[in-house]
Amino acid sequence: MLKKALVAALVLIVLLSTGLFLWAKTVFGKDTVRTALADQLSKALGQPVKVGSIAATIFPRVTVNLGQVTIGEPARIRVDTLHVGTDFAALLSRRIEHARLELSGAHVELPLPAFTIGSGSTSGSASKPPVEIVSIDEVVLRDVEIISGQRTLTGDVEVVPDGKGVTLRRVALVADKAAIDITGRISDLSGPVGNVAIKAGALNVDRLLAFANDFATGAGMGAAATKRSPSGPATNPKAAAAGVPMDIAVSLDAVRATMGALALEKLAGTARITEDGMALEPIRFGVFGGRYDGSLVFSLGAVPNFRLNAALAGVDMAAATSFVGRPGSITGRLSGKLNLAGRGMDTVSVMNTARGTARVDIVDGVIKNLGLIRSVVVATSMRRLWISGLRR
Repeated sequence: MLKKALVAALVLIVLLSTGLFLWAKTVFGKDTVRTALADQLSKALGQPVKVGSIAATIFPRVTVNLGQVTIGEPARIRVDTLHVGTDFAALLSRRIEHARLELSGAHVELPLPAFTIGSGSTSGSASKPPVEIVSIDEVVLRDVEIISGQRTLTGDVEVVPDGKGVTLRRVALVADKAAIDITGRISDLSGPVGNVAIKAGALNVDRLLAFANDFATGAGMGAAATKRSPSGPATNPKAAAAGVPMDIAVSLDAVRATMGALALEKLAGTARITEDGMALEPIRFGVFGGRYDGSLVFSLGAVPNFRLNAALAGVDMAAATSFVGRPGSITGRLSGKLNLAGRGMDTVSVMNTARGTARVDIVDGVIKNLGLIRSVVVATSMRRLWISGLRR
């Protein structure tokens, strides 16, 4: 008797599963559903969305699979498969509620298209769509590639929609074999505006600046940007009109970092990224065996302007002079204060353009050819005294 009951239950499960599969295939395999979902996504994002194919699965959850999805014109985001998992009870009413979106094989190219999240209504058409997207609880990107020029980051991203923004639940990326973990919240995608924390074994400040530049150039998540001015990125007219310019605060914590050709150790601080530039203030890191404490401000652009105001302590002058191409010219330990401005990220550009003031003290060291320097100073002093005597 028990055996017959088990067989009957198994047959019932198979029949129900088969019926559910056929129902899902019938409902979600239609071209009209593919077109309707693409239209709703386009209105929700404010960008054209194209869907190449549609299919459905029932295990482990009823899921609508959208294939060959592109977003933007030209397409800046390409997805091999967009899986839309949803509650079965809602699907009976042909509604997608509390959905989980999983993007497999996503390729994202910066700058992003000009998203206007929530700007369009998905229910404004005269006829009711065959399937309606009501709510999305989670978005997951697996093996995503984020491309900016010649720079590529790969990894996984998990975000939760939150009002006008998203909560970054988990962002694990890899760039040049260096792992980067990002958490935080973007409170308004139209800027974007938010607070995030970046922890990395190795951080490339040049690339961070380049990604910030790409976001500003594309006006982030807001409306289309105007052309870039020679002095920096263009502003976003729609975001500006709405009073939502880009403003992201970034907490930085890296074991190692690079800035141009300069190697840094134990970098920690706060960066604020706006459409005008990136300000690292306060910022602290190890350099040439010493410490840098202060601020660094960069404009956005192909060749950034910079401004620094900092206190230095314990800098190894032998390592520093070797770095600038003058090995052995000075030894000892340097401490002091710098207030400089210039242009560029490479050593030559920085040396040629840096202007400002500096007060430094070097102890326990030697200056090579100090006798020559002393002769020049004395000769200059005598010349000034002689000219002064003639004027009398």
